[in-house]
Amino acid sequence: MSTFVTSGLIADLALAALALEAALIGWLRRSRGGEALMEFGPFIFAGAALMIALRAALVGWPETVILAALTVAGVAQFVDLVRRLQK
Repeated sequence: MSTFVTSGLIADLALAALALEAALIGWLRRSRGGEALMEFGPFIFAGAALMIALRAALVGWPETVILAALTVAGVAQFVDLVRRLQK
């Protein structure tokens, strides 16, 4: 179990689940005439960036990669927040 976490596989699994969730939500919304992927894209993008930062920390990637991923997640979360407040 320890190897599953420290190897980064847990983050890979979370990223795969996030991609599946995004595809499913996008398909459901499109088939029902709802919002397109761009409506919830920043939220999904922020989650993916956080999972990349987690994976980078678990496998020992350089701190600059972790910082970049966290920055991208923060910007995406801010964009999502602004879009939600404008509605």
